[in-house]
Amino acid sequence: MKLNISSAKGVVIYFAVEYDAQPGDMAAIKGYFHGVHTVLTGKFLNGPYGSYAVMVALWGHTRPK
Repeated sequence: MKLNISSAKGVVIYFAVEYDAQPGDMAAIKGYFHGVHTVLTGKFLNGPYGSYAVMVALWGHTRPK
């Protein structure tokens, strides 16, 4: 599917994970965001919105000690 969307330069599109994602969900969530990044990079800024657990799964960071 081809999208024909026009917007101002610098627009950010956030994609939300709006449920209590469990460890077993993270592989699918990571795959989804890989697809988002692949399709939108260079066209729109994009990023995730979700729980701390989702951010850790996507970015690979853990809480500072």
